[in-house]
Amino acid sequence: MSVNGTAGRAELEVTERGQVRSVADGGIMGRPAVDPMTAGDRDSGAGAGPVGDPRPAGERLIVQRHWEPARVVPIPSATGTHAGGDIPLLDSVFRRDGLPPDPLGRRAGYADGLASAAVGIAANESIATGRPVGIAGLGIGIG
Repeated sequence: MSVNGTAGRAELEVTERGQVRSVADGGIMGRPAVDPMTAGDRDSGAGAGPVGDPRPAGERLIVQRHWEPARVVPIPSATGTHAGGDIPLLDSVFRRDGLPPDPLGRRAGYADGLASAAVGIAANESIATGRPVGIAGLGIGIG
């Protein structure tokens, strides 16, 4: 994934596994083919392909500000499912006590969820009728 912005460019390369073989073909370490990201087992070698695999499992983040040399930014390692992302995500959705500060205001609240649902409801109604549907006309208190 590459993102070009006003200050430069960020490039993220992630290969969770170069190949997945079925159990019938020898499997992965004698186990069924399971996504190592969801199993919390990224370092088991489950994602590794054969020696010399052109897509070895790994990740790299490169950031280049305009007119500056590119640099590799270390990606902190974490344990758990989805590379450690599940617990913080679920905590931010279902727990509001003891969360770290959110100085960028990224945490969604009740009104954000309601607005998101309203867009989906309006889109479905528009598809069904072939007409534009205003959010305010849905009667759910936003718009």
